[in-house]
Amino acid sequence: MSYKIVTSVIAGLLSISAVSAITGIGNSNSNTYHQSSQPTSIEQPPKTPEVTEKEVVETSTVPYETKTYDDANLASGSTRVDVEGQNGVRTKKYKVTYTDGRETNRELISDEITTEPVTKVVANGTYIAPKPTSQSQYCENGTYVNSAGNTVCRPSANNTGGATAICRDGTYSYSQSRRGTCSHHGGVKTWL
Repeated sequence: MSYKIVTSVIAGLLSISAVSAITGIGNSNSNTYHQSSQPTSIEQPPKTPEVTEKEVVETSTVPYETKTYDDANLASGSTRVDVEGQNGVRTKKYKVTYTDGRETNRELISDEITTEPVTKVVANGTYIAPKPTSQSQYCENGTYVNSAGNTVCRPSANNTGGATAICRDGTYSYSQSRRGTCSHHGGVKTWL
């Protein structure tokens, strides 16, 4: 055999092998087809979104109000807090829907004030002490400096002029503020 014939026979055998491999002819299992070397894509069914629901509670502050009133026992220009104000709490509940971990819907279930605010109460002083007279220059039991910074006579058994109240123990008070007047003398019996 010549070299040319051998080469032709080998080339022919290779061609037959290639055709057999593609068509399945000559294989023991004729129903088997060989895939080409190119990958084929298999279509995936669309992914179903993951939907979850959760109850969410949110709170917010309800500010307190402030009410004032006039107090004739408190010196004019001064104030006193009778009740400290406190903020309340508003609670809102929602049904929240999440799709694939992201919030997609929010529905209000309830909205209520769970802690009522406490109103702040403030007293405004309106008491104005009478002006001292020239007779009040003499103080039988000495003087003291009151909370407003004024020098005032200490309570005494006699009214030396300018007394503002008679205490329960019979002494006269020269206080310029109704608060605390006659506090060490049984309280106020009569305002003058």
